[in-house]
Amino acid sequence: MTRSLQPRPFSHITALLLAACASFAPAAYAAKPLLTFKVDDTVTARVERADGAHITVRFLPSGKTQTLDVTVTDEEGHYHLASDDYNFDGHRDLAVYAMLGMVNESYGIYLYDAARQQFEPLQMPANDMPHGNCDDLVNVVAKPKERTLYSSCRGGPIWYTDAYRFDTSGRMYLYQSSEAITDDLRGLLDGDNGPASILLTYDARGKRVSRRPQAYGGGTVTFKVHAARLPLHDTMTDAPTRRYVVAGDTLELIDASDDFQWLKVRYRNPHAGAVQGWVSAKEAMAD
Repeated sequence: MTRSLQPRPFSHITALLLAACASFAPAAYAAKPLLTFKVDDTVTARVERADGAHITVRFLPSGKTQTLDVTVTDEEGHYHLASDDYNFDGHRDLAVYAMLGMVNESYGIYLYDAARQQFEPLQMPANDMPHGNCDDLVNVVAKPKERTLYSSCRGGPIWYTDAYRFDTSGRMYLYQSSEAITDDLRGLLDGDNGPASILLTYDARGKRVSRRPQAYGGGTVTFKVHAARLPLHDTMTDAPTRRYVVAGDTLELIDASDDFQWLKVRYRNPHAGAVQGWVSAKEAMAD
């Protein structure tokens, strides 16, 4: 006996169509990754947006996932992602950055921990260690040949640069930073391009190991003697001295007292060669 085909209810057909569409939805509407990069030869990181305050990292081929905070955004909540080897250990790391103001891009960096196969926040130096002028990581540039991470920021008309390195345990420390020279010496020491400063260098334990003047953008700091005779002392003292330089002589600044009341200078005498000594800043600024 031939069986007649009965039409199926519309609701049943609709359900089948919806189920078919659902089976294709993940492929058709899969979220586009914000960033994909190779952490090393064996691991690839795929970064996706989780929500407005978080991102999800999927590690391939393992499939392990990790959720990270978006630590910096601009005024509208926007941010960018980048990858680089910020601590020079052979693994690419992850950075979240956003523009704050007109010229400063603030960074939040996550370092890759190969043993745990996950990213960890890069910690700034502890409170009892030296800190740079920028206080945080801004306009970051990693220079692998120097194994140095640079952070530069603008405060008013002056650009500051902080240089960071990593000790044997992977802890970041301030390697170099600049100290501003007092305003009353600006007219004497500043060059045409900008203000001079004192470059401070530290070791991994936070001990200052050197202190030397630098011109704006790098280079030596020089100035001309204005006084008819400027006494050249062996030490920071007002004791009488037989040495002096005269108006028109060019002096190179090689150090300064902490209060900038005394300047250590080098004078290249055409007859006696290079000589060094200390001059009073007050006397050097006198006309």
